[in-house]
Amino acid sequence: MLWPCPHPRSGCAVPALLVLVLAAGCASAGYKKPTAACIDDYVTPASSDMAQETRERALRHSAYHFIPFQRAQMHWCDPRHLTWYVLGNDADGIFGEGMAAEHPYSTNINCWTWFRWDVLRNGGHNMLFYPPLGSACLEQHWNWSLFKADRAGVKALRRDTTGVFGEGRCAFKINTNDLKPFLSLKLGNFETYIGWRERGDLGASFRFHRKRSKGVGSYY
Repeated sequence: MLWPCPHPRSGCAVPALLVLVLAAGCASAGYKKPTAACIDDYVTPASSDMAQETRERALRHSAYHFIPFQRAQMHWCDPRHLTWYVLGNDADGIFGEGMAAEHPYSTNINCWTWFRWDVLRNGGHNMLFYPPLGSACLEQHWNWSLFKADRAGVKALRRDTTGVFGEGRCAFKINTNDLKPFLSLKLGNFETYIGWRERGDLGASFRFHRKRSKGVGSYY
């Protein structure tokens, strides 16, 4: 039996309803701590007038009504826990305004800056930083190598303290870091990895390193 395709307008009804419910919940819940009072809660304190002023403007933006800056701002029943977890960035802000002490990601606090920083560049920051998907917030990490081959030899089912890659110019490892999968490969100047790194954050890389010329400080 073939089910009829929903009308295009009906397909937009559910997301629109969710937005209205979320907006109503936000209006009624309020914050335990106003967003503007979080000016000193960034990971890196501002060291320039430009950085400080950009952070102040960012925290006044209406986007922070729907995407909380800090989890501690919310009551336990606040529906914005969802937007904080999926879209938030409590390390550097949703506009990247706290990414560095002196220079923010951009001095333009608008939706386009939010999209470039919070979606394209740091998509799902809080989701991949905090449990259950992330573990970068933990003080101690559990790094266990299921299989590793590097300069030190071939080993299996051992604790791993070598970081992203194994020792030497050629190394391969399959790890479970904080009970999450990780794989890395290094062949001379070629390096690649994917999965949850030893610090608990998700990442991926595929790169070549150019050789350094002998006696010259630059790369060719």
